[in-house]
Amino acid sequence: MKRFIGLLVLAAVLHSNMVGQTREVRERVAETKGASSGTSSSGGVRDTYDSDWDFDVEGETIGEMVASAVVFVTAYAVYTGFAYGQHAVLYHRDERPELVSLEGSLAGGFAFGENALMVTPKLRANYGLFASELRYINVGDVTGRMSSVDWQVVMLRLPIKNFKLEYGLGLSWFLSPNKAYFDTSAGFVWDLWDNRVQLEGRFRNSADTSVGRYRVEYSGDLGWEAARLGCFRLMPFAGYSKYTYFDDIDFSYLRLGLKLRWL
Repeated sequence: MKRFIGLLVLAAVLHSNMVGQTREVRERVAETKGASSGTSSSGGVRDTYDSDWDFDVEGETIGEMVASAVVFVTAYAVYTGFAYGQHAVLYHRDERPELVSLEGSLAGGFAFGENALMVTPKLRANYGLFASELRYINVGDVTGRMSSVDWQVVMLRLPIKNFKLEYGLGLSWFLSPNKAYFDTSAGFVWDLWDNRVQLEGRFRNSADTSVGRYRVEYSGDLGWEAARLGCFRLMPFAGYSKYTYFDDIDFSYLRLGLKLRWL
């Protein structure tokens, strides 16, 4: 740990003579922001709606009625399936306490090739088949800083004993310039040795834009339990993550962090 902190300090001292990339990311975000707010020939904001379009619900056809019924039945079947699945998963809550839990973490990392420092606090809630995750990313290099707030609004989890597959939907809000992008994620969490060791892998993929895909992320973490206090678990972790912005701006981080789990 001391050696890693020393490397971070040394990198921070030397970073003024190296090349940074956060400015280029901010410029690309500004391009996508301008492209999505097109203007009309008169200089005003382009109207994206057809003024002659009329929503008419009167006189529904037989085909529309059948389609509505199919949608309703499908939605009800999905809801019922999730309800039964949630009940079955929560039935094993005593055996697998991580199924219902809260997690807060703080991680710091350094991208040696890109000379960038990153700080990432994160909060996550797990409840059976579902989870939600909120994180803040702040990156700094010689060209400035960039920040984003990422929220995986809903994540579906498939627990297989202590192994969980996950898929999530959410958004990433880039700060200054302000621009939001749709975001999806897929990954796994593997709790080992009575939840004393945790292995986690994650892939995130953001929306495509006129100047390239906003962000693609690969990450992996290995955590180990350092202390227990009642329902709380203190877990240091180490990991690696790679972020690619707009197809050709890369950041590869080695990370260290601390996670607090409430099981």
